[in-house]
Amino acid sequence: MNRFLLILFLFLLPSFVHADNRWLLLRLDSALSAKPEAKKQKMHTISLLRSSLAKAPDDDRALRVYDDLYTEYHVYSYDSAAFYLKRGLALARKDNDTYYIQLFSIRKVELLSIAGLYSEAERLASAIDYHRLEPSLRFSYYIALFDLYRNLAEYCYDDDYSPSYRAFSYSCLQKSMMYLPHGKGLRYYYLGDLAKFVKHDRTLARYYYK
Repeated sequence: MNRFLLILFLFLLPSFVHADNRWLLLRLDSALSAKPEAKKQKMHTISLLRSSLAKAPDDDRALRVYDDLYTEYHVYSYDSAAFYLKRGLALARKDNDTYYIQLFSIRKVELLSIAGLYSEAERLASAIDYHRLEPSLRFSYYIALFDLYRNLAEYCYDDDYSPSYRAFSYSCLQKSMMYLPHGKGLRYYYLGDLAKFVKHDRTLARYYYK
């Protein structure tokens, strides 16, 4: 099964985003959003999530739904992703919920990087205390840094800054492997990234990506 069919299959699963497919949705969302049926399914999922948010019985459930909505929107619509991210972070801070404060901070680094707001993303990333991060968030943290500095390297595209940004991004990808969640599809996707960007082995990368 190729990657498009795998992700399309994931979209046809029950509406809420599950931990074992979240990162596949994040990394391939832009490709899927161009497909009419996938777009229709996405809007249906968003509608259900909004309804769930309105009926959330407690703040913990609301925080989970805010994160799900961010995940659905984060490549598809920057403004909507930023809206739900801001709401989620505000609620997490009101409740002094360390896990969600950290999670939404990492999500914000990711979103700012996608938007090309690299200075803002760097400042926020530097304010995150890695040593105090929940262990379950360390993978997300390193992947956010990997994407940020890889984007920065491509943005600069010079001989002065790009090499160091690129090297740092690849080191973050390598570190993320220590915290890679279980799940064959997820593991293979990031092992493909590792093979492509760090080991420069495109044959191995294609093996993992297929």
